[in-house]
Amino acid sequence: MELLSMKCPNCAGNINYKHGKTSCKCPYCDSVIKISMSAEDLDYEQMMRDSAAAENAKKTYLAKLKRWQTIKYVSMVLCVVIGFVFGFAPEHSSMSTISGFPVIVLLFGGGPILHSFAPTPPDIILNKLTPKERPSSTGALYGIVIGMLLLGGVIGEMVKGDSSSEKDSGSSVASVVFEMSQGR
Repeated sequence: MELLSMKCPNCAGNINYKHGKTSCKCPYCDSVIKISMSAEDLDYEQMMRDSAAAENAKKTYLAKLKRWQTIKYVSMVLCVVIGFVFGFAPEHSSMSTISGFPVIVLLFGGGPILHSFAPTPPDIILNKLTPKERPSSTGALYGIVIGMLLLGGVIGEMVKGDSSSEKDSGSSVASVVFEMSQGR
């Protein structure tokens, strides 16, 4: 708090008082002096209240953003798992049909669905946020969801491909290389 000073109207002694006080006592003559706030003082008080409100709003918003980011990361793992199940499922099976529905929903609605859970920053702090303190855009979330689904699908296909290559060794790359080295 800033200390201000003035002269006592009774004894002309120097009086120091804290900003925002409405009265003070002269240390020399014990006179109680009422202090009226100037326009600058009123502006300063309003600025301090606005600053405190903005700080509280930012803390609340960042807590909500952290919870939303947890939801986003769990959703990313879920997308990989759904993509894996879809990629691993044999073609024309009921497992492929069952896992295909969530894939379609996530492909077309994953970005907007995730973005709908994102907190909206209050207007009082909107210009004071860094890019890391803002939720991802709907377009970025589309990319994340699609990328995670594709990653899971590729992993599922790779796992499925390994098990099917054991059954069909005539078409594997290793058998072709072996046959070429034998001169066939």
